[in-house]
Amino acid sequence: MRGMRLLFLGLGFCYSIAVFKLNRKDWQRFLDTRVMRKLKEISYVGLIRRIEILGGHYPIGQYLSQAAVLGTLCGLLCYATTDHFIYSVIIASLTIFFLPSFFYMNLKRLAQEKEEKEMLTYVSTAILYIREDKNSLRILKDCSALVEAPLKRDLEICVNQIEDNSDFAEALDNLEKKYEYSQVRNLHLLLKGKKIEGGRNEQLVDYLFDNTEESELLINDYRQKKAAGRSVFYFMLVLNLLAALVMKKMFHSSMYVNLATEAFRFCIFLFYLLNAATLFLYEYGCSRNDKLE
Repeated sequence: MRGMRLLFLGLGFCYSIAVFKLNRKDWQRFLDTRVMRKLKEISYVGLIRRIEILGGHYPIGQYLSQAAVLGTLCGLLCYATTDHFIYSVIIASLTIFFLPSFFYMNLKRLAQEKEEKEMLTYVSTAILYIREDKNSLRILKDCSALVEAPLKRDLEICVNQIEDNSDFAEALDNLEKKYEYSQVRNLHLLLKGKKIEGGRNEQLVDYLFDNTEESELLINDYRQKKAAGRSVFYFMLVLNLLAALVMKKMFHSSMYVNLATEAFRFCIFLFYLLNAATLFLYEYGCSRNDKLE
């Protein structure tokens, strides 16, 4: 215990010297380092714009209230198992700092799921309109009225580009750059062919219809399994945290408590850090890899 206090006092002393020694230019260089830029990117200030781009809303009041509740709970849990104020403050601070990152990653995952759902709706509806022998521009207009944002907005932009420039293929290519799905590419091949030739390739229409139905079934099954796995993951995470309380009770009833208390506290602290890192990597993986190709 005494050694840890001396360590933190020494770190605080070094920090104080650095503050007084560094001038404004030195601080600016420090703030412009790669590490500081990355920390700024994942802070509330750095993420709020990206959250708004995804259509989310995360006001400062909501963040502060969630940070106060979750930061306090995590700090109290850490203190209940370690009886160490510094460790508890570190855990609470990390919770508060990374809370916007978890909000953003969860929002990004949900946005991907919505994008895939709207994409499949767009493709399947367009195929039905192709079979009704509607012209390509009318198909795009009718589909834009059925889907939701952000695909609705992008389809409206595509229609406006076609009406303004009369460049049908270029407008569809611009849409494909944003929605890089094989179903969208195949559908646009059909629409381009219909626009140029005035007819439709029945074989390609049947193939795309069957492929879209199969994709919809597969993605629904995948999402259900993913949701079940997510529930199991968080259940195991809660059990991990409860296990820390059980370990403390068992350890303090041990005859070796006076010899290893500080080591035990530090191990519990590392245990929390590892669980937090696991949670962050899990959410990060879901937000990056949970997408239909």
